[in-house]
Amino acid sequence: MPTPPGKKTPKMLEVEKKIGCSLEEDFNEYYIKKKWGQKRLAKKWRVGRNLIFGKNLRGGRRSWSQMLDFHVRRLGNEKAIFDNRTLVSEYEKIKPLYEACTEKFESLIKNLIKESGLKKLSITSRTKDIEALSKKVLGEIEKYRKASDVSDLAGVRICCYLSSEVENVATLIRDNFIILPELSIDKRDTLEPDRFGYLSLHYIIKLSNKRARLPEFKKYKDLLCEIQIRTILQHAWAEIEHDLGYKTDIEIPKKIKRKFSMLAGLLELADEQFDNIKLQIEKYSREISKKIVTEPKEVLIDKISIYNYLLKSPTVKEIDKKIVEITGWVLSGEPGKAIGIKVLVDMCNYFDIKTIQELENMLKRYKRIIINYTKDSFAGKKIKKRIVNGGISLFYLGYVKTEEQVKKDS
Repeated sequence: MPTPPGKKTPKMLEVEKKIGCSLEEDFNEYYIKKKWGQKRLAKKWRVGRNLIFGKNLRGGRRSWSQMLDFHVRRLGNEKAIFDNRTLVSEYEKIKPLYEACTEKFESLIKNLIKESGLKKLSITSRTKDIEALSKKVLGEIEKYRKASDVSDLAGVRICCYLSSEVENVATLIRDNFIILPELSIDKRDTLEPDRFGYLSLHYIIKLSNKRARLPEFKKYKDLLCEIQIRTILQHAWAEIEHDLGYKTDIEIPKKIKRKFSMLAGLLELADEQFDNIKLQIEKYSREISKKIVTEPKEVLIDKISIYNYLLKSPTVKEIDKKIVEITGWVLSGEPGKAIGIKVLVDMCNYFDIKTIQELENMLKRYKRIIINYTKDSFAGKKIKKRIVNGGISLFYLGYVKTEEQVKKDS
């Protein structure tokens, strides 16, 4: 049965409870006085814009503005429903410029991240299409009067593996671009502490004055770009939410909303745990680095302990040096990189070497055999110049142990 004019539906009363005042008070404060847009108010109330401001809802239903006789703003004699054809027509003409701008920003950000030494991240970009722009500006009569009023026509998304990496990327962006704080939003700070949902950092940026003066960037100096920085789990949440049509004007049952919220909470917890695991690994690596020297018989073989052993063992360095003297190779680079730390761990497991002390003892015992094996292998041969990484001695330990095993078995 339809709700009588002036009366409030249960959903209206629920919203009033959440915002702590009547709909009329909140409407006048934010929509009328502060001139918020329709989408922004709908977002605050956590309902669809059409439910508040719509004219012809399905089934002959009336919107809240019709039921409560809200005064919908008009600009002079213009229509309250924004005719966006002029703005869209303007954008159609300059869209190629924004497409080039998007590519330029993406390329620049990729180079900055590479130069900074940050881990390889997923970086994608898009230029807003005509249809998406038309939907965005519909009803926002004060906010969007020309194409340049839309701040996300160009967009770059950066997905990080860990939450801690998000802030590292954010710092890089702040250091290299001009941030427009009034248009940017950190959704991590805006979500209520008792709620779970979309968490992402959105910056609206423009080129720094110094870079904008360069010939290759000059034509983009006044253009804005939206940068979204999030974890891959946050990205998964956002994409699934979008694909399932969660953000629509149709009211979603509370049971389904609850499931969305539970999923968001699980993903947020997973992000937090991945960060904790990273910190624990870093702590373990620091501890192992010391224990290899002080208590090697207590240090079990794994990728971290092998790596630190290669860095610290005088025996490894001595045999490595002998091998490159015999072969004429050049010793350089990160220990174990070319061979692969996992290969060395597998070798230790195969030969039942359980601790760093056992590995050190075996390497010392086979030192002379490894050196002689290297001499015999390359005697009378033309040796090609190459660069080898630290830890080549363990690779040759595997060779001589394998040969020894074959002779024993035969």
